[in-house]
Amino acid sequence: SRSIAHYLVRNNSNVSFRDLWSDQRFVDEDFSDADHLGPLGARKLTAILAADLDLGPVDSMLVR
Repeated sequence: SRSIAHYLVRNNSNVSFRDLWSDQRFVDEDFSDADHLGPLGARKLTAILAADLDLGPVDSMLVR
């Protein structure tokens, strides 16, 4: 839950929390069901997190 995430962030300097629940970059087609990303949604999430964490290009990190 969010309260657990916020607790972890407050008490651990190496933990961050990104709430993407309402992120408009995700569309219905990104999900395989109500809670789980499908393959395209997973790639989108990986790209978003890599950019957010400044990790560079994503393609080299993905297993095909």
